[in-house]
Amino acid sequence: MKIGVLGDKDFCIGFYIAGLVDINIVNDNQEFNQKLKELLMDENMGLLIIDDKFDIDKEVRKFYINKSKAIIVYLNEIDQIKKELKDALGIEVLR
Repeated sequence: MKIGVLGDKDFCIGFYIAGLVDINIVNDNQEFNQKLKELLMDENMGLLIIDDKFDIDKEVRKFYINKSKAIIVYLNEIDQIKKELKDALGIEVLR
């Protein structure tokens, strides 16, 4: 299973430094929803860490609920990111 990251440049850079490779940088809500749906369609996607600056539109939310097997972790602050990653992965990724 893959771990993906979706958000703006500032959100994604820490995950890249931590060694995650499926990094997806977006600049606006429309681009965010297009990329999110694309990532959710990937059957190998197990965990998606997404930036809370963006809103998931109704169509993408419906697709996620009905068709996707991925887990979405919706984050906004580095302390929350550290906690959620540790909870989800069982290891401390960012120090």
